[in-house]
Amino acid sequence: MNQTPPGWYHAAGDPANTKRYWDGSLWQGEPVAGEPQAGFSTANPSGGGGNLLGQRIGAKIIDGLIIMIPLAIILVVIAGSSIDFGILSDTTLSEAEREIQFEAQLTELGEDTTFNLFSRFGFPLLVTAYYFITYSSMGASLGKKATKIKIAGTSESGLETAEVAKRVGIHALPYFLIGLLPLPGFILGLLSLYYFIAQPIMAATGTFKTLRDKFSGTRVVRA
Repeated sequence: MNQTPPGWYHAAGDPANTKRYWDGSLWQGEPVAGEPQAGFSTANPSGGGGNLLGQRIGAKIIDGLIIMIPLAIILVVIAGSSIDFGILSDTTLSEAEREIQFEAQLTELGEDTTFNLFSRFGFPLLVTAYYFITYSSMGASLGKKATKIKIAGTSESGLETAEVAKRVGIHALPYFLIGLLPLPGFILGLLSLYYFIAQPIMAATGTFKTLRDKFSGTRVVRA
C-alpha cells in the first residue's frame, strides 16, 4: 500500500519535469509543468489545456469499430450456415410462404447453441483479448494510440501484467454479466448508461475515478 502523503509528485508514465497531485490513494488531474501551487482543484491546475474527454470518446469509437467489425463478420458467417437468404427472392413461393419459411429459419437460428453462445459471449471475449494484448504490448489500445493518450501504471518501465489484467477484467466484466444475467431491458439500459457513458465522461473531465482506474491503480494520460 502506498503511504505517500498527499501532494505534488512526478507520476510514472507522465512527461519528464512534470508533477501530478497525489491525494493519498490515487493520482488526480493532469500533469503540470514547473512547480504547481499548493492544494488541488479538479479544474485543470495549470490553467488552459482542458481534459481528455474528446480523446477518450474518439478512442472508444475507434476501438469499438475494431472489435465490432470482426464480431459482425463472424456472426454473419454463423448465421449464413443456418439461413438460406435465397428464400426471400424465390419466385416459386408466394410472399406468405417466403415469410413463413424465413421466420422458421430465424427461429432455428435462435435455438442454435453456437450462435447463442457467440452472440452472448463473443463480444466480451474479443474485448478481453483486444485490450489485454494492446495494453500489454503498447500501453494503449489502437484507439488510444490514434488519439494520443495511453494507460499509465505505477512503474516508469510500463504497465505491469497484473495492472493490465485488473483493468481489462473490470472493463470486460459487465459484458459477461450482460450475457449471463436475464436483466430487464430498462435496468440493463440504466446500468449501461452509467457504466459505459457517465463514468468515462466524469473520469475524462477529472471529476471521478472509474472502477477500472481504482481497482487497477492505472490512469489514462496524454501520450
